[in-house]
Amino acid sequence: MLNERTFFQNAEIIAKFLHHLHNKKDVLPIKRKDFVLIHGDFSLNHILFNNDNVVCGVLDFGDSRVGKPKSDFVYLLDDEDEEEFGADFGKTVLGIYEKL
Repeated sequence: MLNERTFFQNAEIIAKFLHHLHNKKDVLPIKRKDFVLIHGDFSLNHILFNNDNVVCGVLDFGDSRVGKPKSDFVYLLDDEDEEEFGADFGKTVLGIYEKL
């Protein structure tokens, strides 16, 4: 499990990444205002961590598509998946994301 400092550092990195991705307007001509470019399969399985357990990269954009921004939070908010950090982490990421 992550210590508190690393927990919040990773939440901020992920929130900023998703916010940046969701606000890329020059990649695809998206006509619906409620749709954005999404990763499409955003989970901890597609995040790289350095030796200090801090996020350092994102992988696998094979499922990227146009969709609703909250779609990228499905796995992060899942409390049942043992491969994720849990819903508290996802809620922290979402809270930071919504303030950006």
